[in-house]
Order: sequence, then C-alpha cells, then structure tokens
Amino acid sequence: MTLRFKNRIALYNTLAMAITTAMVFIVVYFVVYKTSYDHLDNDILTEKEEVFSNLYFQQDSVVINRMPEWDEAEHNQVEVSPTFLQIIDAKGKVIFHSANLLKDRFAYNPGVKDAVFYNGEINGQRIRLGQFPVTNESGIVIAQLTIAVSQQESYVILNHLLLVLLISFPFLLMVQFVASSLAASKSIRPVHQL
Repeated sequence: MTLRFKNRIALYNTLAMAITTAMVFIVVYFVVYKTSYDHLDNDILTEKEEVFSNLYFQQDSVVINRMPEWDEAEHNQVEVSPTFLQIIDAKGKVIFHSANLLKDRFAYNPGVKDAVFYNGEINGQRIRLGQFPVTNESGIVIAQLTIAVSQQESYVILNHLLLVLLISFPFLLMVQFVASSLAASKSIRPVHQL
C-alpha cells in the first residue's frame, strides 16, 4: 500500500515526534523517580544520624541510650508513615528493634562496610530501607543498623505518572499525525494547483 504524499510527510513528522516525546517522557519519569527515592533516602539518613547520636560502645558491644524519639508514634505503628528500626550485632543477634516491627525482622548483609539503600516489603507494605554499619572507636564493625520508611506514597505517585505517560503518548501521536497531515495538505496544495 502506497501512502499519499501528505500522509508520508505526516508519518515522518509523527515518527520524529514519537522519538522526541518518548525521550522527554523517559527523562521526566526518571527525574521524578530519582527525586522521590532521594527524598526517602534523606529521611533515612536523618533518622540514622539521630540513632547514631544515641549509641555508645563498650569494647565490642553496642550500648543503646534511651531515646525519647524511639517512643514516638512513628516507631510504634505500622500504618500511616512509620519508621522501622533494627540493630543486629556482629553475631547476628537482634539487640534492638522498634515496636512496630512486631515479630518481623529485616534481612541484612553482615558484610556491609558502607551505607546501602534498597527496596523491600513488610506486611504487604512497600518500604525503602537503608543499612548502615555501626563501628566502634577502633573502626571495627560491631553491628548493623537497618532503618526503613514507607515508600507507598512514592510508589503510587510513580505508578500514576507512568499510567498518565502511557495513556497520553498514543493520544499525542494521533493529534500530531492529524495536525501534520492537515499542514502537509495545505503546504502541497500550490503544487497540486500547478
């Protein structure tokens, strides 16, 4: 099947628009994705600083100072926007966990030497986790701290954004094709008249 000249022009314009739009949509999605996860990671880092400021060491043991902040509602509830805490010593024994963890425990990597961030799930709720090595004055890793925050809101926002982009993409291309076809038709009318 041979396309009319105006339709070929419209098709090429639409293909160019499709590539450009797809690139813009991908950039928009990943900027929102990165911003969203950077925000969660910053929340975790803020919590980490507070926890670390209340940890002391006796040789190879971690001593946890009583923190009024750990009694806050965010550490006792699993709903809304909770923050979960867990400290595991070098022997793999849980020496502290926030009340909202109940009987759950986070998987962790005992060999972590630097902060790591990753996604997980607890009680069907999506969470963002950060694992941090706890070192004593000698620089020896004597425990691992894991902090988690809900990523449910970020997940919903990203899914809605993706849905909007996927629905609007073909619609934009159809509009572009019709507009290009009309523009091409008007542009080549003088040639037809000749």
